[in-house]
Amino acid sequence: LREPMKRGFASSWLFLEPCQNRKGKPCPDIGARMFPALLARPTGRRAFARPAGAAARREAEQVKLYLQSIRRPVTGAGMELIVENLPLLLALGSAGLFAGLVAGLFGIGGGAVIVPVLYFLLGGMGFDETAQHVAVATSLATIIATSSRSVMAHHKRGAVDWGVLKAWSPWIVLGALIGMVLAGFMSGRALTILFGGVALIIALQFFFGRPDWRLADDLATGLPRAGLGGAMGTLSALMGIGGGTFGVSLMTMSGRPIHQAIGTAAGFGVAIGVPGAIAAIFTGWGKSGLPPGSLGYVNLPAFIMISVLTVTMAPIGAAVAHRLDGVVLKKAFGVLLAIVAGRMIYASIAG
Repeated sequence: LREPMKRGFASSWLFLEPCQNRKGKPCPDIGARMFPALLARPTGRRAFARPAGAAARREAEQVKLYLQSIRRPVTGAGMELIVENLPLLLALGSAGLFAGLVAGLFGIGGGAVIVPVLYFLLGGMGFDETAQHVAVATSLATIIATSSRSVMAHHKRGAVDWGVLKAWSPWIVLGALIGMVLAGFMSGRALTILFGGVALIIALQFFFGRPDWRLADDLATGLPRAGLGGAMGTLSALMGIGGGTFGVSLMTMSGRPIHQAIGTAAGFGVAIGVPGAIAAIFTGWGKSGLPPGSLGYVNLPAFIMISVLTVTMAPIGAAVAHRLDGVVLKKAFGVLLAIVAGRMIYASIAG
């Protein structure tokens, strides 16, 4: 607002003062266009003399009304936009906070929370055909930040086995790339049913699983490790979840302590999120029916908002995980996940 006033006239409080351009000549043009009363005055410096009495008050009122006419539409439009999208913003904010807490508590990337929320939100906004693809891809992008913060928080407590991360990450990355390529050929309905089905299995494990269950005395090596890591990456990328969802169960059933399993499996999310998000951008590039602000299948507004909140809450969840046994929380989360998964399957089949 100040720039045109500087070019056309200078202002001392609300009275008009003379103005000169670089050549030292008067520059009344813009001021004259803004206030036509100036055109009736004689030219020269006298034309810009400070008006007195009623004339001064009238021109001061003109300036005030002009500034108000500019400010009101901008402010009104901004507030109207916020109010109109308030339910969406609250839903995204709640999902981000809860996903960050869950990520720190259980070592998962938060995708089990983010994907269903985005799926139902985007579907309700009319983006049914791409809702699941965008939900999965955006979740993978948010998992990068969430898992990074979570694994560092667990590392400070000595609960991360970096040797396991280095040995398993290459196979997980390869599996994540395969998963995103497969996702590009799958319909949204098939992807939703896959998510719901596997989420139900995970929910049952959360509810009925016991820490003393064992598959082996230690983690697999060689070809079994490559197969398990690749399968973990593929399935996680298809579902838009962090590898911690499968990693925690795999590590605890291979004789690793629960806190080490949670801390180490949090790092699997980075190995899945980075290649998965990049692949989703390319496979979704130029697709029709995407929500506004999407880069391929990754929706940037949702990614930014959820990432900020999940990164904030992940260390809190990690701190709570080391103070609680987590049995009751795991059962409660298992029930919630089962309900959400069942709802997604029903909506996909019925719709």
